[in-house]
Amino acid sequence: MSNPALPNNVERLWGSNVLTVRASQAVESLDASVDGDVVPGDVVIEGFANLYNTPIPILDLYVNYFLPGAFALSLADPAQDVLCCFNHDYSKLLGRRSAGTASFVEKPEGLWSSVRLPKGGEGPWVAEAVQRGDLQGQSITFQVLECTWDHKVDPPIRYISRAQLYEAGPVTDPACISTTIGEAQMQSSRLQAQQLVSMQISGNDDRGADDRVRLELDLAASLL
Repeated sequence: MSNPALPNNVERLWGSNVLTVRASQAVESLDASVDGDVVPGDVVIEGFANLYNTPIPILDLYVNYFLPGAFALSLADPAQDVLCCFNHDYSKLLGRRSAGTASFVEKPEGLWSSVRLPKGGEGPWVAEAVQRGDLQGQSITFQVLECTWDHKVDPPIRYISRAQLYEAGPVTDPACISTTIGEAQMQSSRLQAQQLVSMQISGNDDRGADDRVRLELDLAASLL
């Protein structure tokens, strides 16, 4: 299964390192939105896929802050499906909102996700990996719809007030970029990106700060 088409400016970010697994023996304690078809033997993994009011550094370029309610409008749309996949791989689907096997709920602390794992495919392995502590975190695929910037600090801060959620799920190595790389290579990519931006954007360029950060990100990603 190939990954569905997403907007060009879609982003992926590490959420939190709090991921737990629950067996369905205590069915009444499961999230109501994934409880409908739960039977003994089913397993639910849950945790915060994203935390609000928490700094998320993006390389050395800027810092993300998700504000409470950032996903409220996205989740309020019944036509907006959200997938739960392992490692952002759409061929390793664990659940989906439209099927009632995955739930995404806003809480004061952040975006809470619950998924009833399939009994085949990646399901049993993911459940065991979470229980053993091999899988500890989640990551989200999203699109920023509304945000404000604070460029008075270094690095600048992006406050995200509204975002579209497309996918969230457990990942092997939660990170601010989807590609797993070594720290030395990451540092080199940061430096090269900043040097290229300095060459491409002159001091007299009138493009906005948002465009500058976006160009830095695109260049950094191309170097990884």
